[in-house]
Amino acid sequence: MQHQKLRMRYAIILVSLVLSFIFALPNLFPDQPVLISSGSNSISSISKALSEKNIAFEIGQSGHIYFKSVDDQMLARDVIIMHTQDPNAVALNLEKRTPKWLGKIGAHAMKLGLDLQGGIHFLLEVDTSHIEKSHGESQSLRIKELLKSQRIRFTAIQENTHDTTIDLLSSADSDNAAALLINSIPDIKVSTNGSELTLSQHSSVQDARAYAVSQTIVSLEKRINELGISEATIQQQGDRYISIDLPGVQDIVYAKNIIGKTATLRFQMVDPNNQSPTLETTDGSALSLEPKVVLSGDSISYAHAKLNDGLPVVEIRLDGQADAFYAATTKYVGKRLAVIYSETKNNETLEHIISAPVIRQPLGDNFIIQGSASYTEAKDLALLLRSGALAAPVKFVEETTIGPSLGSDNITKGIISLLAGSSVIFLFMAYYYRTLGIMANAALCLNVIMILAILSIMGATLTLPGIAGIVLSVGMAVDANVLINERIREETIAGNSLRQAVTQGYEKALSAIIDANITTLLVTLVLFGLGSGAVKGFAITTCMGILSSIFTSVYFTQTMTELFIEKGWIRQVNMKKDWFVNIPKINFMKLSKKAFTFSIILLLSCLIILPFKGINLGLDFTGGHQITLKTDQYSAEGIREALKSINILQPQVQTYGTSDTFMIKIGQTDSATANELTHLVSSALPGSTVLQSEFIGPQIGSSMLKSSLFAVAVALAATLAYVAIRFEYRFAISAVISLIHDPILILGIFSLTQIEFNLIALAAMLTILGYSINDTIVVYDRVRENFQKSLKLNTTEVINDAINQTLSRTVLTSCLTLTVVASLYLFGGDYLHGFSLALLIGIIIGTYSSIYIAGSLALKLGLKRQDLIPTPEPTGEIYES
Repeated sequence: MQHQKLRMRYAIILVSLVLSFIFALPNLFPDQPVLISSGSNSISSISKALSEKNIAFEIGQSGHIYFKSVDDQMLARDVIIMHTQDPNAVALNLEKRTPKWLGKIGAHAMKLGLDLQGGIHFLLEVDTSHIEKSHGESQSLRIKELLKSQRIRFTAIQENTHDTTIDLLSSADSDNAAALLINSIPDIKVSTNGSELTLSQHSSVQDARAYAVSQTIVSLEKRINELGISEATIQQQGDRYISIDLPGVQDIVYAKNIIGKTATLRFQMVDPNNQSPTLETTDGSALSLEPKVVLSGDSISYAHAKLNDGLPVVEIRLDGQADAFYAATTKYVGKRLAVIYSETKNNETLEHIISAPVIRQPLGDNFIIQGSASYTEAKDLALLLRSGALAAPVKFVEETTIGPSLGSDNITKGIISLLAGSSVIFLFMAYYYRTLGIMANAALCLNVIMILAILSIMGATLTLPGIAGIVLSVGMAVDANVLINERIREETIAGNSLRQAVTQGYEKALSAIIDANITTLLVTLVLFGLGSGAVKGFAITTCMGILSSIFTSVYFTQTMTELFIEKGWIRQVNMKKDWFVNIPKINFMKLSKKAFTFSIILLLSCLIILPFKGINLGLDFTGGHQITLKTDQYSAEGIREALKSINILQPQVQTYGTSDTFMIKIGQTDSATANELTHLVSSALPGSTVLQSEFIGPQIGSSMLKSSLFAVAVALAATLAYVAIRFEYRFAISAVISLIHDPILILGIFSLTQIEFNLIALAAMLTILGYSINDTIVVYDRVRENFQKSLKLNTTEVINDAINQTLSRTVLTSCLTLTVVASLYLFGGDYLHGFSLALLIGIIIGTYSSIYIAGSLALKLGLKRQDLIPTPEPTGEIYES
């Protein structure tokens, strides 16, 4: 039976290893940048143009042009467009290089986020006010008719955002009016307050809003697919926001024009008598149009741009309205038919006549329209007609453009930080724990591979914060290995055999590992549920890292260790001498008064600093414009002076990474749109290269700040609930108080240093809540164990012993995690400086608070043995001695 269980464990590990390697393998084959010729341009002439500019490329069998980097691809596109004078000469794409056999079994590489490959990010707000307004007007009219039919008098009916208020003339009519409305209008709730009735928002409005947003997403997906962009990501955020990521795209103006337009066509007859309203044509003249619409754009099922005798035209195909259109044009043969182009952009509708040809013969379900100024204009019009009009107007509230060189640089930084941090851990574990340390290193490697495999299976998008999450999960995963190995050391010192020491070590460490990881996981899930963008990316990888580390650090290492013992490959626990064996026992509880005094001084200092210096909030919270550019011709002061010439009077300019790279922050301004402002800055600083351009609307910044405070509150509440259930409410209260202590100190240091505090720094601060409670849980778990083992020690002695017994694990884990975070700070780039700093400070403060604050507070709250270990009830039996 025992051998059967072992074989099952070996089989599970083998299957896990094979699947992890297979599904992580595609990530070794990154997508290759490719240009696809339009067909009208010869490959030979394009090759010659690229060779003259010394751009390295290869031509595939299909005629596609391949490049080593996205930088070369972007440069080649510009060269080809200049050479051919055709903006549509080539299309950009990223071609998969994953072996076909991997694709057949569903193994695909992860998508790379914009910060790793460059591209454009938009956050759109869908304007559904017209739906609410139209529904409100119709509902108000219905309410009036119902009340009048029953002769119930009222003074006013007011439509609000979420409800309708009715002021009756007499409160005596309240009950009758409420019953009437409930019976007459389905799915409505009515509350009364004297003569005032409040009707909750009708469900049909919410359904209509949701439908408008979902249909807008469908139309946007069609448009983006028409643009030929691979790996585009479109997601709904909240009830009215849509997030769009367009990797590899750099032309933000063109992308905005295509995505944001609500365009369609309609056909009306020209009034020969000039007695109807007029509309301008493309040449500036005007034509009078008959009011009746002969054909609307909704009837168009297909549109395609082409050249007809050298002129750009759009070929139109109709759906079921073809017969009606044929009948109408038969009636009007010999008369002029106007084709009106209608575009809604930024809540403004623009219309003009693109052509008004004479009907020579009846038109059926397939015809062409002329009047486009260029082939590009005709192509864009056809694209918009194919994708359909947006169900509701959209407003751009956030825009980000990231250059491909910055993305490539971020990948390099992420990999270097991962390798640097992991190398230190691997070397230490192998040196300090010898064979068991090497086993732990194998588990850490498997942990990273499993994270990549899970993310690939999920189809998740890897971002720079996501890489940071992987780096951090490696640092936190080592905690379980240290816990286990220190427990095995204790059991060996107690005189147990090798097999017993290993079995007992894993059993006694398991509860602390599970509790610590679940509390960290709770905080991570809060981040995932309430966060967005960078925070979500960080939360996903950290969450996957926590789950996989439980499997690799416990199940994998125990099974492999027991196998090696059985085979005789491990004969004794051979570890480096315990560095902490000669450290005298510290009376931490005696030092708690001094620790409390020190903490109070720190907290008061932070609370004084915060109002005076404030926090340097990032664009995520404040909204505004942020441009990162590279230039070797200007200093920071020179950039400020140049920006004054274009009326940007108070920009924040600072170096970003290297001395020739600068970050420019500009507050909210109505003078220019995001892309116009970027163009103005580029014009004012000739010779500079814009690496990244970002715009976040004020409403988004305000919303982020509120949701962030809510996220902290939810994380604390989840932690309080879990610790109270698993341990005791006094432990829970003291743990949460010590947790509140940590973020205040972190914010105080951010205020003092004025390092930018952005969303990813907030994610780090929330992660520290999980890390800090992780430390605290390990101590609490040992307190509970010590209460069970000894009946003589009092609470103070038990807590002191628990902190001393876990001190080696606390110090080793904290130092190793600090090393990993330091590698992020040193090699992760400026974008992760705030994140790394928050983690560095938080780990130090969290370690301090878990030692001095959490246990001491539980003691001061009156924690006793019986609170954790129930006293056995007397049986009533008497035994003689």
